[in-house]
Amino acid sequence: MKAESKCLNFGFNAGAFLLIAGLMICGIKDANSETSKTGNTTNSSNAEKPFTVLAGGKAQFVSTQNEEMGVAILQETANGVLIELKLRDMPPGRHAIHVHEKGACTPVGKTAGSNNKDYFSDAGGHLNPSGREHGLLNEGGPHAGDLLNIYIHQDGTLETYILNDRMTLNSENESGAAQLLDYDGAAFIIHEGTDDYRSQPSGDAGKRIACAVIKAD
Repeated sequence: MKAESKCLNFGFNAGAFLLIAGLMICGIKDANSETSKTGNTTNSSNAEKPFTVLAGGKAQFVSTQNEEMGVAILQETANGVLIELKLRDMPPGRHAIHVHEKGACTPVGKTAGSNNKDYFSDAGGHLNPSGREHGLLNEGGPHAGDLLNIYIHQDGTLETYILNDRMTLNSENESGAAQLLDYDGAAFIIHEGTDDYRSQPSGDAGKRIACAVIKAD
């Protein structure tokens, strides 16, 4: 009987141990399963968070003869307006480029006689709502629409980027930046010569040879 009792006790103890071990293993599996579910839920939540699409714009360049000469692609960023220039059929060399205060690109020669060389005058002066002086090297400047000179390759092409932190595409802003898409719009003007970054009112850049009205994309 004693031997039989010992066997029963051993069997009972072994069974209890196996039962407890099984429960512990199941518990660990359940906990891991919950952790995995929680982790998946968190990742899914992060993936579904909305993001803000910033404004974009586009401008088609035309010559004084109304021939297409490339495009400017604009993107609103947290640091200003990023401008991608893709030009073709341009005179090689350095040229001034500015943003002007009105979105109009009518060659005056088409409407006021072929001898009038003041092309694209309907684009107005430089974009300058704050009333500053012209020139990146001027202590009283620059205009919001002042940009660095560009260099056209010998084949008449150019691809480059320009960042301007004094402008915004969005008409609803609190930064004080000049608005490109307001009621009268804005336009790019490319000049025959270069901007000296000092002379008033436009850097002694010469006549206007190309124009592009900025529009919302």
